Amino acid sequence: MNSLVTLYNGFLTSVNIFVIVYRLNENKGFQNIRKYIVPVLIFGAISPLIIILLPNLNNGLRFMLNLIALVLVISAFLKHEIMEALINALLSSVFAGLGELFLSILYILPKIATDVYLSNPFHITIGHLIIFAANFGIISLLGKKIRRVIKYILSKHYELMVIFLLNLLAIFFVAVLCLDFYAKYAKRDEIHIIREYVLANGIFILAAVLFIFGGTLYLIDSLIASRIKLQRKIDMYSLDDLTGVLNRGAGIRFLEEQLRASKRKKQPITICYMDIDNLKDVNDRFGHREGDRLIVAIVDVIKRNIRETDQIMRIGGDEFVIIFPDCTTDKSKQIMKRIREKIKEVEFTANGEKFEASFCYGFAEYSKGSHVNTVESLLDMADQQMYKYKKLKSQQPMYD
Repeated sequence: MNSLVTLYNGFLTSVNIFVIVYRLNENKGFQNIRKYIVPVLIFGAISPLIIILLPNLNNGLRFMLNLIALVLVISAFLKHEIMEALINALLSSVFAGLGELFLSILYILPKIATDVYLSNPFHITIGHLIIFAANFGIISLLGKKIRRVIKYILSKHYELMVIFLLNLLAIFFVAVLCLDFYAKYAKRDEIHIIREYVLANGIFILAAVLFIFGGTLYLIDSLIASRIKLQRKIDMYSLDDLTGVLNRGAGIRFLEEQLRASKRKKQPITICYMDIDNLKDVNDRFGHREGDRLIVAIVDVIKRNIRETDQIMRIGGDEFVIIFPDCTTDKSKQIMKRIREKIKEVEFTANGEKFEASFCYGFAEYSKGSHVNTVESLLDMADQQMYKYKKLKSQQPMYD
């Protein structure tokens, strides 16, 4: 009977934890609730099995084993990256721990002994409803900020991730110590002063934990807001207004940084200097607005077909440079060939009249020992290659 009650308690704990995980991921859009069924059942079995198989295990170690199991279940069944799974597991464990503190203060300590609570399915059900209500209230209050912080720190902001994880671990350990303390002293019914002491100080501990977590969350959220504002200001001066790619100044700085990195890491870097064909004719025939639309359409095709590490720089007018870090000329040619084919598939029209779009391009590569080893020499060589291509194309219209 005790084992069945333990399994029931573990299942309800698992339900509460994965409800928290679900709420933490609401910003990802529609989630299929059915995909949570298997992880709920698996973690709902693991948690009580640890208690049944290791009844004398220290509570702190038990909580750590549960945390590790939870990270693995979230990662395996919800397809989260390991860091995202760790953050979700820590947050849901912290919220569950805070819910248990609420339960201890509001229900267990004033009314019943811990042993009675853990052996009675009715009390367990009431207890988990209290935990659910507490978690629902906390996430409703802080959920938006928490989701914003998680999204931001997972986008390669490792210093914030360290601060956030250390804060969560600290709160997790405080919650573990408090729950362990309550589990031991709540059994001593004959010493009423201990109950009064635990109850009074539990409220202060709970308030302190909430203030620590809320304060850290507020500071990180404020830092994120400041960084976003700063980034917008930087983007305002770094991006081309029409296409949203790097302007000449920002692009040159990016190329200088990547060239230094290539020399340090002994990796190749290739640039492609490209010029849109017949843009002046489009401007003259259809107007500059249609010419701008042509530029934006071509740049959009390029954006969709380059790698995440690549960058586009607008030199001016119809001239652009694509920067391919850690990439040889041969690989860059394959990418540009794909882009050229994709542009051929696009139907360009202006004032009801169809026209074709194309471009000329040339490459320059830096690799170890290359004499082309400065930004200026790379741009000059790529520009020369592009004009050779343009000349051949004008002499042989079928050349491509």
